[in-house]
Amino acid sequence: MAELLEFRVTFGQRFHRDEHPTFPAAHPDGWVTILAADRDTAHRAAMERLGQAWGSLYQQGDDIDWSMFPRGELARWDAV
Repeated sequence: MAELLEFRVTFGQRFHRDEHPTFPAAHPDGWVTILAADRDTAHRAAMERLGQAWGSLYQQGDDIDWSMFPRGELARWDAV
């Protein structure tokens, strides 16, 4: 089995005030980690679980200041 890579999904500012349609814990100050073999698989998992209600998909190693997300990891999912 190939080593899984870590991807992070962030959420838009509207989730400060609006409840997410499928993931009530969604918040722009946190992220969901998706473990997947590649970006396409991670993207597909995000779409399946979150619909189109998310912001961006980042891969481990992307130059992001994660301290800007004080809530940290909101959930951790394996993409299958």
